[in-house]
Amino acid sequence: KKVDKKVGSKKIKDIFVKNKEKSDKIKEGRLSGKGKVVLSNFDSTQQKVFVDGKEVKVDVFGSFELPLMKEVFLRVEEPDLEHFVKKIKLTSGKESMDLKIPKMPILSYGYLLTYEQCITGSISFELFGEPRIEALPIDPQLGIAFPLEGENIPTIHKVEYQKKGEKLKKNLEFKINSEDDVIDLCDLIKK
Repeated sequence: KKVDKKVGSKKIKDIFVKNKEKSDKIKEGRLSGKGKVVLSNFDSTQQKVFVDGKEVKVDVFGSFELPLMKEVFLRVEEPDLEHFVKKIKLTSGKESMDLKIPKMPILSYGYLLTYEQCITGSISFELFGEPRIEALPIDPQLGIAFPLEGENIPTIHKVEYQKKGEKLKKNLEFKINSEDDVIDLCDLIKK
């Protein structure tokens, strides 16, 4: 018959289990904790911030939280300007980061969208060094902005799209001819 030793009114086994749980929570907190990014020159009326393609809420101080130990793509968008894109990573030794948003050059954009519900799935491409994946269909009110290489210089863009439930990705090229040009993905797929 095994007898558990007691310390005061608690069994040693119970103390060990509780201490291990605390230790695991501390380790987990270090590895999956959160840090803070503070953006200087951030204009909440003009700019939007995205982390790995998802829009994040930035507080009045220009800061937002990020998980530690995870490399992410930060994108700051402002109408008619090149997107500011930077790969960042917060660590347990560097839980906060001050990041100055530089003045970005003026840039013209055309838009890819879907007017019909011709496809559901995803579309992937790279812009300004950031790999992006967006859901299909594309909201016709917003579209996805693709830059022109210069003022009204026609620019060819390459994307991959994948229908929901299929493993095969298909390549697609389209040309943005001028500023505010609108390309319907449904028309391209039908060709």
